[in-house]
Amino acid sequence: MRKRWMWVVVAVVLFSARSLAAQGPDAVLSQAVVSYQNLDYAASSDLLRRTLARPGLTSDQQEQALSYLGASEFFLGHHDAAVAAFRQMVTLDPRGRLDALTFPPEVQRIYDEARRSTKSVSVDVPPGESELVFGRSSLPIRLFASSYQDVAVGIMSESGKALYWIYQGPVADSVDLAWDGKDASHNPLASGSYTLRVATRSPAGRVIRSLDIPLKVSLQISDTLALPRPPGPSQFLPERTRFPLIRSAAIGLALGALTVALPAAVDAPTPKMEAPILVGSAIGISGLVAFALHPKGEPIEKNIAYNQRLKDEWQRRVDEIKQNNGARRSDVRLLVRTGQPVVREGSDQ
Repeated sequence: MRKRWMWVVVAVVLFSARSLAAQGPDAVLSQAVVSYQNLDYAASSDLLRRTLARPGLTSDQQEQALSYLGASEFFLGHHDAAVAAFRQMVTLDPRGRLDALTFPPEVQRIYDEARRSTKSVSVDVPPGESELVFGRSSLPIRLFASSYQDVAVGIMSESGKALYWIYQGPVADSVDLAWDGKDASHNPLASGSYTLRVATRSPAGRVIRSLDIPLKVSLQISDTLALPRPPGPSQFLPERTRFPLIRSAAIGLALGALTVALPAAVDAPTPKMEAPILVGSAIGISGLVAFALHPKGEPIEKNIAYNQRLKDEWQRRVDEIKQNNGARRSDVRLLVRTGQPVVREGSDQ
């Protein structure tokens, strides 16, 4: 009979274990909560530890399990185990709190003790991809602290080198920060992979814990336009009549010489040659005087106006492109994609 009952007990135990294994985490968690409500803290603690050992739990499920586990361990008289469960809960979510309607004040006090001694920070940043216009917009960052602590928030290179410190100082409850896409030289961060690191530091400056959020940055700068070349000499019209004046002077001298030469050629009397000589000299001198007064030729107003319009149009185009290039250079954009946060313990980052 004893052997028969022994086999019955073994079968019941194996059946119960298989039933629990077949149930999902929600079902096991619900059983643990029922056990806690029935004051069966040992069974509740055992079921909760089994639940937490299962993969695929959501954050909410983990928090619920840890809250009941801490309370169960407290009522079992396991103070350190209760604090350890609550510390794990605080690390998971620094903003988490126990339900005052579910857990009595003595359990709340143990949780507050664990929260004060646990230095943990959570970070809220926009999920997915954000576009920053350099100098005009920024990436919002909000920190939530479990308790008063000193933090350092910075942008790190892939090798772990700090490229830009966004904030270094205390956080009591929460703080709102922003990163405008710059590096230590206040220039736009180049395209590449980076890390947004929030490190909790001890009073001595040692890193206790850090939360790393991967950043994928893509820098986008508009290309500038080339300035137009100035008009070439072949595009301008002549602005003075230099060669016509030379011809006029030459023609005047030739006419003057002809006027003097004709009377001499026909053997005119000397008194009758005085008038042609005077006229011829006057014609020749007038041609020389005209050339002397306008050695570079007379201005051609229509051509001058045309050339000026050509220069003005070129200068207008240069100014327009310079202004456009200034706007293009100032229109610097960064596409920032955030990844899943990773918590690291200790100073070995």
